[in-house]
Amino acid sequence: ARAPIVNARFDGVPYHTAITGSPILADSVAWYDCRVEAAHDGGDHTIMIGRVLAAGLGTKSKLPLLYFANRYAGLAP
Repeated sequence: ARAPIVNARFDGVPYHTAITGSPILADSVAWYDCRVEAAHDGGDHTIMIGRVLAAGLGTKSKLPLLYFANRYAGLAP
């Protein structure tokens, strides 16, 4: 198992670790902690299949942040 890797951009951001040791941001809307079960060749990428070991919801009511086409966006209520 690898130790949690937290990018320096997240210094000072509160987090806890999940079952696998993965960092879970304290203000996450929701999270899944997975163990890699399989990796499949997807041509120019790898498709990772994970087994969910734990999941949770944040304590604050927030809308999710989306990432698509190299941009972040929010959902309207």
